[in-house]
Amino acid sequence: MIHNTLHEVNKEIDVFEKAERVCDDTFFIYYKLRSNPNLHPHIHYNSSFAGFPGGHVQMNESFTNKQAYNMVNKWRSSVGKILNADEEERRDWRILFDYMLSYIKNIIRYLLYIST
Repeated sequence: MIHNTLHEVNKEIDVFEKAERVCDDTFFIYYKLRSNPNLHPHIHYNSSFAGFPGGHVQMNESFTNKQAYNMVNKWRSSVGKILNADEEERRDWRILFDYMLSYIKNIIRYLLYIST
């Protein structure tokens, strides 16, 4: 989900970058215009979890689609509280989270469709 939505958003605005942390096979997405992503909001994730500052809880592999949707929604609402970001960066994070929410909604719709 993170890979797909990042690709969709970057087709339009190209402001997020994916990088790999060598130490623990963890990836993170950060705002390209920032020189030091560790000092700014970023999504950190690997195959079993994903987290974003202000989300308070990390998603993990046992989350249902609905739980994942609720978590991304929390991330989206936390964007307004980011102190070290300007309004343009906040807007771009919201766009990315909107794509994620849409992606999860489509999965839920599809699963409901094939179960009937």
